Parts: sequence; C-alpha cells; structure tokens
Amino acid sequence: MKNAPIHLTQGDQLILKFVQEKLIPITKEFRVLALKCSSTKIGFWETFTHKELRKIESKCQTKSTQFLDYYKKWSDPNEFFESLKPANNQESGRIMQSYINMKGAVEEYLNECFRMISYIQTYTTTQATSLYNRLAVILALLAIVIAIIF
Repeated sequence: MKNAPIHLTQGDQLILKFVQEKLIPITKEFRVLALKCSSTKIGFWETFTHKELRKIESKCQTKSTQFLDYYKKWSDPNEFFESLKPANNQESGRIMQSYINMKGAVEEYLNECFRMISYIQTYTTTQATSLYNRLAVILALLAIVIAIIF
C-alpha cells in the first residue's frame, strides 16, 4: 500500500501552524539562551558590571513574556480556536478532539520551555548572588587595607 495522504482537520492545521510558527522558534531561542548561560565566563571586571548576565536576563524576561502569551492562548481552547467558525456541533467536536489528541505533543514543547526558563533564572540568580558576595569581599578587604594604612 502506498502512502495515503494525511487528512488534517481545521483544528489539526491550526495546531500544527501554532507549533511550527510559535513554539519551535521560541524553544530554539531558549536553548540558545541556556547555552549562553552555560558558556558565560564571569571574570574579575564582570564582577562590577554584570553586563553579560544582565543581557541574558533581559532576553530571558522578554522571551518569557512572549512564551507565557503562547501558553495562555494554548491553555484556553476557546481562545486558541476562536478564529475557527465551526458550522455544527460535529465539527466543534472534531476540533476539540484534535486539541485533545495533540495536547501531549504540544505540552512537551511547553514543558521544555518552562525547564529552560527555570534553568536560566536559577543560573543568573546564582551567578548574581556570587558576584555580589565577591564584591562584598573585595570591599571588605579594601576597608581593612585602608584601616591599616590610616
């Protein structure tokens, strides 16, 4: 038997479009941010500026807001499928069946994004805390040296 064409309902088409145009790109962006976090080296001068961490944190915050908009839209089927105008109850049932069938696959992308956000926020918070601690030690040592000299 040759490959039969796949029949997609309106709901399937809308969900696939959502995954391809919204979830896959934002998941890739979070992966890139997570890799940047992992490869960021915090040097002595970075202790004072936090420039790299602030960039990563700012990008993560922007992308998180965008991602949460996507999540909100997906979590409410009425909002997600509002552009579709089902002709009858049977068509509405097919659309909801598409939502239920695809829910597990879409939630894998959503969960991966949540994990990446958590990792990035934990990393930046931990690094910022260690930078503040390093700065406090440097200031304390400077105060000791000044006290000894004067």
